Amino acid sequence: MKPTRTVKTADTLLSVINQLQALNGAGVTELATHLEMAKSTVHDHLMTLHEHGYVVKEDDTYYLSLRFLDHGSYTRERLALKEAVTPPISQLADDTEETVWFVVEERGQAVYLYREIGERGVDLVCRSGTRTGLHATAAGKVILAGYSDERVREITDKQGFDQKTPKTIADTETLLKDLKDIRDTGIAVTSDETNRGVKSVAVAVSGTEEIYGSVVVSGPRQRLTGEHLEDTKSLIRSAANEIELRIDNDVCFR
Repeated sequence: MKPTRTVKTADTLLSVINQLQALNGAGVTELATHLEMAKSTVHDHLMTLHEHGYVVKEDDTYYLSLRFLDHGSYTRERLALKEAVTPPISQLADDTEETVWFVVEERGQAVYLYREIGERGVDLVCRSGTRTGLHATAAGKVILAGYSDERVREITDKQGFDQKTPKTIADTETLLKDLKDIRDTGIAVTSDETNRGVKSVAVAVSGTEEIYGSVVVSGPRQRLTGEHLEDTKSLIRSAANEIELRIDNDVCFR
């Protein structure tokens, strides 16, 4: 495959942005050390971002500004899914009393988009927009189950297998076996694969020609068992079906 051509200056600027987020703010020296770049280069890029309002400076520390919130909100709203998704997942959170997310796939990764937290729910993902490997989550696996094995291989060849816990799937063949079971049942259940002590249950939200995303309920492993687990499976199927109907009937565009 022919390598993708990129602009080096843009690559550097994006590296600065991503590292600044990963460090939750940093000074020039710390940022330069992590990026293995000259301090003058990092400083110039920070000044550019500051001039355009994309970073703020507090004492000697730079942080990403709220300008990114505007871009993130626009991106999420552009998907035109909010009106279709939020009422069903809000009801699901109330019914299960657990944490519920609507997750989509973008560029071979799972992106956590909309969240509702039930009465006993645990906030397991920091914020909307968090990305993780599709192989490591129930939400991601149930999306992958809707793809061909060839497409799954393309994704795993590019993304690899980030190990979240010792139980995270680490190779394509094991993943494909898991996906076969998910295709048979229409539901994905994982335990300790993304976070220790956490069980997740997910169902895909699909149209006639595409997969819109997935709905996932997550909670403590010891709580999502027995009758509560079976009830959750039934409730999540109903929520996914309602979202499909709302999307297919253009609820989100009214």
